[in-house]
Amino acid sequence: MPNVLALNFSPTGKYLVAIDKRENKHYLTIFEAKTLEKVTEFETLRYKKETWPQLKFVGDDELAFRTLRPGVIEALDPANKFKVVKTLETKPFDFFNVSKKREGLIIVCVNLEHSAGYEKNEGRIDIFEYDNLGPKPAVSKIIDKAHEVNLFFSPTGLICLVVKNSSFPF
Repeated sequence: MPNVLALNFSPTGKYLVAIDKRENKHYLTIFEAKTLEKVTEFETLRYKKETWPQLKFVGDDELAFRTLRPGVIEALDPANKFKVVKTLETKPFDFFNVSKKREGLIIVCVNLEHSAGYEKNEGRIDIFEYDNLGPKPAVSKIIDKAHEVNLFFSPTGLICLVVKNSSFPF
């Protein structure tokens, strides 16, 4: 893997995730961290620093999530060589994140719709419940004048703080 762009460990440290570029394609490779034995590899979206890590783990590596194309998130089972166990197909989004615990697991998708001039920017946040997963979000919220949106989950994973950055007063 000569062109490694980024590395990340799973929450328990069991897995090491790397993204690299080969012949104009990007690959997400998952290794056993202790032995560096390859578990699996996926062709993936191009690397963007803002959306790394591209593989989002939940709990004690109970589940992992990835996106391969606009509007699609796959839930993977690390115990079964990262086999796909659920798929969410929704509106295209800029990035997503997941809560940290399996109990009450939510998936949050963020889309920033840019227009000419910051005053016309708005963001959309869609929240999906993993246990009741369907194409329509459980909650959807438009955020006016959103130049940048950041998500922060509480340690329990039950609260998601959404921070909007804008050069305009609220």
